[in-house]
Amino acid sequence: MILGKPCVVIDLETTGTSASREAITEVGLRFCEPDGSTRDWQQLLNPGRSIPPYISQLTGIRDDMVADAPYFEDIAAGLHAMLDGYMMIAHNARFDYSFLKHAFDSCEFDFRPALICTVKLSRSLYPGEKRHSLDVICERIHYRRERAHRALDDVSATCAFINYAIGEFGIDKVNSAARGQLQRPAQPAHLPLQEVSRIPNTPGVYRFYGEQSSLLYIGKSVRMRERVMSHFNADIRADREMRLAQEVRSIDWCTTAGELGALLRENREIKSQSPIYNRRQRRHKQLWCIETEQQGTQALRVQLTARPLQATNAAMPGNAKAKTQLHGLFSSKSHANKWLNSKIEEYRLCKKMLGLERGSGSCFNFQLKRCDGACAGVEPVAVHNQRVLDALANDQLQCWPFAGAAVIIESAEDWRDAECAQQDIHVIDHWVYLGTVHDPADINSQLSSVENACFDRETYRLLSKFIHLAVPVAEIVAGRAHAVESPDGISSPA
Repeated sequence: MILGKPCVVIDLETTGTSASREAITEVGLRFCEPDGSTRDWQQLLNPGRSIPPYISQLTGIRDDMVADAPYFEDIAAGLHAMLDGYMMIAHNARFDYSFLKHAFDSCEFDFRPALICTVKLSRSLYPGEKRHSLDVICERIHYRRERAHRALDDVSATCAFINYAIGEFGIDKVNSAARGQLQRPAQPAHLPLQEVSRIPNTPGVYRFYGEQSSLLYIGKSVRMRERVMSHFNADIRADREMRLAQEVRSIDWCTTAGELGALLRENREIKSQSPIYNRRQRRHKQLWCIETEQQGTQALRVQLTARPLQATNAAMPGNAKAKTQLHGLFSSKSHANKWLNSKIEEYRLCKKMLGLERGSGSCFNFQLKRCDGACAGVEPVAVHNQRVLDALANDQLQCWPFAGAAVIIESAEDWRDAECAQQDIHVIDHWVYLGTVHDPADINSQLSSVENACFDRETYRLLSKFIHLAVPVAEIVAGRAHAVESPDGISSPA
């Protein structure tokens, strides 16, 4: 049929769209040999669950029709043997492959056939057509199915399209289009390859858009093209990744000088634009911290405190001269309390000494032998204080090390793509990311946005890893610092 190789045209009917949560209800196969001979195979399967009414209405497959049918594991060995050595052809091949891959994996069979997708074949051969569903193609080639959305009938329709295309364009052109799918990485069915190939393989942020330009996803990478292509890998198993790959209609991107710029920009855009498939990094109105305070030689006390994040004067996370220090950054009071209790249990700390338990005498945990006895005079207060500091040390928030704003200069000179080479100057004030400029002369204009800026947990965590490379703005403006390229592309002051 195609490429002179043994092929099997496949179609599945299922209980839904999620390969990991749903199950196969019908398999339809047409084996096509190089000599032109064909043979069909069809099997209803018991999915082990009720078929949703809307699926039954679509496919015509009801629960009573599959009640006595075999389960997939009953036919797995025989089906796997039948498919061995055949190139798989399917309409929207990613869908059928993902279900077969998941089902075979659950039966401990490896399934990795060569794949030809007739959606992509239609897009390649008919670039002027906007829609490439099997229903639309059947209308276009005037092919009538006896039963739409039944496995073998859809297999016949897929074969009819291939034969129609061969009749219109010739076998050589159809083979060339099919061969192109085998020679290049997987790509989304609704996205031309040239759109992906234009993405530079350098640091930056990319955005996926769906129908009507709806923003689906924002991502970042130090090698954008490779990362974008990985979203469309044919071996994707996660339901969310597969749905995203199927919905993408267009992509745009912007380059950055390096990893830090990509991280900062991605975080800011996700929180300001809330893409459908980005579930993390949402903006918080306040964060909870563990605040420690000590008066002289008294016991070190802790309390949970909420910090509003409207502006930089919210004093997050404080300064080096403060009598109190902050630990951890939590999205809710319950998360903060759970974390603190885990530390108290791990280090056998005393809740009464920490100011978290009232009453006379020793604390309740001491009676349960879960406290080392600072409350009962068994352990010196100074020793308990030090153990509290040890317990919280890894999560203590860094104080802002400068009197005012600072910058981190990131250079792209180490990236091979010369057209994307650039220098990014990230402007920061008290852990708040104010923006990125490319010319030192623009730093002061960026500083004017500080009044409306907010402290952000993810930004703080990112910047804390790079803060040793920061330079006070005063030094940059005065011309007393210049960029020195470091191995990771981040510049530091000379």
